[in-house]
Amino acid sequence: MPFQFNKGDVFYASFPFEENSGSSKLRTVFVWGTHPNGQEILVSKVTSVIRGIKWEVPLMPGVHSGIKKQCVIRVDQTRYLPISAFCIPVLGTLNPFEIMAVEERFKEYQKERTQAS
Repeated sequence: MPFQFNKGDVFYASFPFEENSGSSKLRTVFVWGTHPNGQEILVSKVTSVIRGIKWEVPLMPGVHSGIKKQCVIRVDQTRYLPISAFCIPVLGTLNPFEIMAVEERFKEYQKERTQAS
């Protein structure tokens, strides 16, 4: 049976750099879910570099989430990654309130991006 990726899970994955998509970094990611093709996972970047920008959702360290220090989820850095990019097992899972906060910020981001185009 294939490994399950669930919304709110936190993993390490090889995530491409913004400025050079040919290079990547092993980093923490927030999982949205599996692509219908079953081969890719939609994720958002998690970073400890907190810039205070609109599209960051703060996360505090927690045993259940696997987050070790204060960081943010960058909803503007969301993309599909192949399953092969992930380090298994899951680090943890966000609580329902954290997941709702990420979902709300992502909806705002998508709405603003749609209005700008």
